[in-house]
Amino acid sequence: EDLLKQIHQLNTQINRETNQTTGVPPVVLFKKEKEHLDPLPSNAMLESYLHNISVQTVPSTLLVRYKGNGYSVNQKFIGKRVKLVPVHDKLYIYYNTQLIASHKISCSPFNYRKDDYLEALKVRIPSKEDDEINRIVQDNLKIFGSWSEEE
Repeated sequence: EDLLKQIHQLNTQINRETNQTTGVPPVVLFKKEKEHLDPLPSNAMLESYLHNISVQTVPSTLLVRYKGNGYSVNQKFIGKRVKLVPVHDKLYIYYNTQLIASHKISCSPFNYRKDDYLEALKVRIPSKEDDEINRIVQDNLKIFGSWSEEE
């Protein structure tokens, strides 16, 4: 209890001291900033965001599934658990807290990012030259009918 009291006093003291960079105490800037902040959404709204999130293990195809369609990630995430977060018309894919891929949500069953597919093929068929692998990638992605230039 004494430790908490000391931490609180130290925090109060530091927040009242003038900041060397801004020339204003942080507590003053925080009060001004609070005027412009919107309130947080209700708990029901926050929980609704969480219900759309799914966690999956990345298969060897590189494609994680969202609403029946596959979306690619880099081959280094095969076997890793990733989190899929849909927001409006985009699907964001995270490994831990790192954003590793984003795709426009699509009706296509295969949504490969060209770089994901290219890197995976280079690992799987290292005997092929880069030009040959690029040709294979182009041909296969045309067959799949959908690839993405997203991050």
